[in-house]
Amino acid sequence: MSKKYFSIFIIISLLFVIIFLTKNNYSTININKINFTYLFLSLFFLFNGFIFNGVSWYLVLRSEKIKVFFKTAMTSHGFSIFGKYIPGKIWSVIGRASFLSHENASFSATVQLSFYAQILSIWTGIGLGLPALFSNPIFFKYSIFVIILWILILLCLFLPLNKINFLNILFSKLNKTNIDFIKMDLKFFLKNIPSFIFFWSCWTIAFYFLLKALFPMQDFGLSASAIFPLSASLGIIAFIFPGGIGIREGLLVGGLTAIGMGINDAIMVSLVARIWFFIGEFFIFFMALICKYL
Repeated sequence: MSKKYFSIFIIISLLFVIIFLTKNNYSTININKINFTYLFLSLFFLFNGFIFNGVSWYLVLRSEKIKVFFKTAMTSHGFSIFGKYIPGKIWSVIGRASFLSHENASFSATVQLSFYAQILSIWTGIGLGLPALFSNPIFFKYSIFVIILWILILLCLFLPLNKINFLNILFSKLNKTNIDFIKMDLKFFLKNIPSFIFFWSCWTIAFYFLLKALFPMQDFGLSASAIFPLSASLGIIAFIFPGGIGIREGLLVGGLTAIGMGINDAIMVSLVARIWFFIGEFFIFFMALICKYL
């Protein structure tokens, strides 16, 4: 993907973000009271989660001897963040690899690492969300299906990419040279998993404080905050829905009502959480602009 096409990619992803924001009616959100101390804490952990999400991408690259500057890795991550709103879900994965290819990094290597990082992120998010399943009788009956999915995703992480047919097609379209496929091993997994756990933990804590900000007199517990990484990760898997639109919100509503929250409050939280997370995405996109031009 040339620089011209990468610029077009950014423009298209921003257009899809605008479409997403305009077609969703947020005027129905009714917040009676908000605690700004908890909201500040929520945004603090949210923004740090996005920063360390970029850090995890940098560490993945360094673990496979891809020599890029930290600022460059953060820029590639931030500029591609809105690619997930384009139907198909692979655009954010391709986007950051494409950006790095303009910085003398191998496209075939970085796009494979980007794909592996996405799988590892989904696996970690589901793992942190498992307490939400085990702590609620309504969710517990679905836990076996989620655990099976969790194990299958882990197996995909160690599957050679040349065994995944659609990636072979993708590489042949985007890169005409011979592909040296990378196979992940236990060393790669153990080296990178701590940074993924860290940024997902930041987002989980951020969601806990978001609930406290919206309902300062109630404490739904940490099991309620675990609903967010679970629903967000499962939303990523829903390929046909850009940005996981609808999937994440539906799972959030189902999870929050299961722990005793009223249906109207749960719907309100799901809508607020979508805007809240978008603010974090805009933050890391803005940070990429700073990294690029300062």
